[in-house]
Amino acid sequence: MLLKGKTAVVTGCNKGIGKKILEVFSANGSTVFACVRNIDEEFKSLLNELKKKFNNQIIPIQFDLNDEKKIKEAANSILTSNKSIDILVNNAATIHTSIFQMTPAKKLKELFEVNFFSQTIFTQYILKSMIKNK
Repeated sequence: MLLKGKTAVVTGCNKGIGKKILEVFSANGSTVFACVRNIDEEFKSLLNELKKKFNNQIIPIQFDLNDEKKIKEAANSILTSNKSIDILVNNAATIHTSIFQMTPAKKLKELFEVNFFSQTIFTQYILKSMIKNK
């Protein structure tokens, strides 16, 4: 049980791979900051189900990777919780499904902004705490 007693920050927890990561971390006894763009009823239901099933703490954090101010606010919310962060999983991303040679440069820049720069900024905020806690 390598995850038991650990605290993880996972982005993109509402579907796909991120949802599965949330489930696995919960099943193995981790406290999870479950980061999503929107906290809807389906996500709330998932959190309640996981909390009941595994009796661990899941803290929902809402922010959009398109908004640097919200990224900083979310990171501050996590860091002021007084929990030692052991794991960071940057799973959230956006995609654009068009033919590569037909994709405008503006769209490519948007993808890079969200999938690289926003993740890097979020990591910088969280990593400061992780380094302090070794």
